[in-house]
Amino acid sequence: SWLSTSFVLGYFGRGESERRTNYRNYVHEMEGKEFPSPLIGTVASTILGSESFVRDIREKHLEGKVTGRDLHALRELSQRPDIEMIKLAAEDAFQERGKLARMAGLYLCHRYSGAKLKEIGELHLLSDSGVIQASKRFDAAMEADGSIRKKVDKVRKTLNLSIRQA
Repeated sequence: SWLSTSFVLGYFGRGESERRTNYRNYVHEMEGKEFPSPLIGTVASTILGSESFVRDIREKHLEGKVTGRDLHALRELSQRPDIEMIKLAAEDAFQERGKLARMAGLYLCHRYSGAKLKEIGELHLLSDSGVIQASKRFDAAMEADGSIRKKVDKVRKTLNLSIRQA
């Protein structure tokens, strides 16, 4: 009762029987063929549409909502900086120390972006587990060196990141 099929089936013929037969044939014809997944364009595994459509949904229906167990996807949809933006901000803050800039960017992406480990890993040329381990090591480095923490706090402030978002 919750599934509406009339819109899609409407493209496959005039009568109910013809529509279902044509749709079934279409699905069977596509088996084993390569084609782009329509789910590639999803955002936070919940909304399929253009960036402006997702922004519209966010503004109209999600702003002001508090994330929680029942709304875990809301965390992914909240306004978060792009991982490239975080990487650039870290590089700017840690200009004189290349490896430290890279690790700071990775840590901040892992902590604040909401991006998948795979995406962060691809950006920083690491595996999923490598992202987690490097992030933990950088966290320990911040604990040991207050100057590193100050620079990370500067990046947080620049990107308007709060510890609550992490």
